[in-house]
Amino acid sequence: MKGGSEVKGKKRDKQTLVRRALEKNDRQAFDDLLTLCHPSLYQIVLKITYNLADTEAVLSEALEKAFGSLSKYSREQPFCTWFFSFVVNHSIDYLRKQDAGQNNRNNKNNRKIMLKKNKGLQRKLWGKKVL
Repeated sequence: MKGGSEVKGKKRDKQTLVRRALEKNDRQAFDDLLTLCHPSLYQIVLKITYNLADTEAVLSEALEKAFGSLSKYSREQPFCTWFFSFVVNHSIDYLRKQDAGQNNRNNKNNRKIMLKKNKGLQRKLWGKKVL
């Protein structure tokens, strides 16, 4: 079991990293923060995309876009929650954009099923409807 001071220390570390990333546009602080926030993010995106290549592409794009969107982050909510939502929503948007560019009806139907499953995953993770 973790001691209270260790938990408070990690929370303080996150706050420091968020401040450095926001105020100084520090990419290393942002990367360190992501490591602390969601070590299992890869598996979650893989469950959304069901494809290794798409997972890599989604994560790469999402990390760049999240760093560029730091100015939209509100300090009233936890950073990790904001980032997690950002990546999940980006993953779903990625799938929708892919479907818009494809004419294969079976692939579109499979993606629609996956999007419905993913909405259920979001409800399960957050306890409410997010999209």
